[in-house]
Amino acid sequence: MHAKLDGGPGDEVTRSCHGVPVEEGGGAKGRNWEEEGKCERTMGKLEDIRGEGEDRIFAFEPVPRIFEVLSRNLQGVQGLVPKRFGLAAQASVRTPFFFFEDCPGESTRRLEEGQRQRAIVNPQASAGVPCVGELRVLSEVMRQENIQKVQLLKVDVEGDELDVLMGLHDCDWPKIQQVAVEVHDIEFRVSRIRALLERHGFKVQIEEQKTAWHDGMLICVPKDLLLYYVYASRPCTGRDVS
Repeated sequence: MHAKLDGGPGDEVTRSCHGVPVEEGGGAKGRNWEEEGKCERTMGKLEDIRGEGEDRIFAFEPVPRIFEVLSRNLQGVQGLVPKRFGLAAQASVRTPFFFFEDCPGESTRRLEEGQRQRAIVNPQASAGVPCVGELRVLSEVMRQENIQKVQLLKVDVEGDELDVLMGLHDCDWPKIQQVAVEVHDIEFRVSRIRALLERHGFKVQIEEQKTAWHDGMLICVPKDLLLYYVYASRPCTGRDVS
């Protein structure tokens, strides 16, 4: 069974909620997270990479309120499998998370780091709302789901990227064909992730996130955020993930 794995708060299937203040019950100042065509654009991207036959995309989301939106967005889309848990090096049934109502995609279990990052962009950013979520180990999930090959592992989990990758056992690394990770480069995270990927036979590219136009919108990325993309592919694939 082949699969693409998309993990954590802020992943592509939850981008429809970015930047929209959310009130209790899912309302957002008279709008839903799925409005304004965002959901349609996201679904289009996912359909482009879904593949044929038995290929599946797994989307992992541990924050309950975000998972509710994720599930609604994916209803009726064949081959997309939402999972109500996140990924980590160790499993945990009840892990503290913090949900940011004004930007759900930045929700995290690293509150202080998240608040520092958010203050760079918006000094009046809302405080995190405590919640709990489940974490599981990626290798165990692959075994349970009978995943023998992962075409793309995408990781964007607001500070816990290395922890997700540490949940892959040595015997499962050869099953991973490509990796794309967003990294906040503190504590030498970019170097550590690069070393881990290269040790497992990947060709690695690093790209600093910069202010640029995307889909007709100017996305501002202050340099102080220290955000990078790490792309990795197997030399035998004949293509880069970037």
